[in-house]
Amino acid sequence: YLSSDRELYDLRRDPGETRNLVDDEPERAQAFEIDLRGRLAAAAARAASTVHLDQESIRLLASLGYIADGGSLGAREVDPFRFPSPLRSIQVYRELQRLRQFEGTFPFKAIEGLRRLLAENRHQVVLYRDLGRLSAFAGEQTEALENLSKAAALKPEDPRLHVFYALGLFRFGKLDESVAELEVALKLDAKNAPAWYNLGLAEMGRNRVDAALAAFEKAVE
Repeated sequence: YLSSDRELYDLRRDPGETRNLVDDEPERAQAFEIDLRGRLAAAAARAASTVHLDQESIRLLASLGYIADGGSLGAREVDPFRFPSPLRSIQVYRELQRLRQFEGTFPFKAIEGLRRLLAENRHQVVLYRDLGRLSAFAGEQTEALENLSKAAALKPEDPRLHVFYALGLFRFGKLDESVAELEVALKLDAKNAPAWYNLGLAEMGRNRVDAALAAFEKAVE
């Protein structure tokens, strides 16, 4: 997976990568791109069906624009995300990490910062998720559910995003909708323990004790 931008830098003369030489040296840029595509193809051919990374590494690499599709090496016919170059994405990542430091002590400061980031980065699922999550904690129902719903819609194949949306619905007493969203998550991943656990809580809220106990048993399994 290559970035949507073409960039070439002389790291000895320009270690800060401030001057893009693609237009000045198009032949060299093309040669490097051909070489890079060959290396990526060779790496994909050597790899097994998957490359095993922990989730934090996957999220980090995806936020920087180095991988797409949840960490897969394979390309998709239709990719709803066009990552900016890693050089620009790192600034978004650093700002997001800075804002997360305020979540516990100054959540509204973090919310305001996430709103600013989203205004400039409408394709970043993690920003919708985090803004929705913090807005739910703050009791901002409309903003919370809109952003959590958007995150799940942008990447519908990720069960974790459906669980986050379900938690937001549960937070505001929308139990039937929360159960429906958790069922979507479980269709995507039948072994998702948080989904089973939260389904149990939602079923308890609906006074469906037998269904709740069954869900809790699945979570324990």
